[in-house]
Amino acid sequence: MTKPMGPEEMRTWLMPIFRAEAREQAAAIASGIDVLDGEAGRPGAPLSAAGREALDSAFRACHSLASSAATVGLAELHDIGRAAEEALGRVRDGGLALDAPLLGALHEAAEALGRLAEGGAAPAAAAAIVGRLRRAAGLE
Repeated sequence: MTKPMGPEEMRTWLMPIFRAEAREQAAAIASGIDVLDGEAGRPGAPLSAAGREALDSAFRACHSLASSAATVGLAELHDIGRAAEEALGRVRDGGLALDAPLLGALHEAAEALGRLAEGGAAPAAAAAIVGRLRRAAGLE
């Protein structure tokens, strides 16, 4: 009979799987935000079908990435992913329009998530990125 893994052994075992999935999720988030950036040039117009799909895809990727980051104990990744998810959720629910400050904060978050997914450092402190996202989304 094999001995059950302890928490650190489990984290070590999960990390390569997490990193591979996190890279895919971070790429999906960045791609979705790029599409949304193009939609922002149409003030007052509803999102196109492609824009709606990009929004939904980025939202789901943020949710998945934040949840899995929490599972492996990566707080910065979780916090940024969760803040981006909340912001995209407000857009998705019609409570927030895409504007330059929001898109700038989402692009910054996507860049940070990509770097963190690779095991690197975020370009700015996670708390600062989360704060900018929350302010741009009207959550603070």
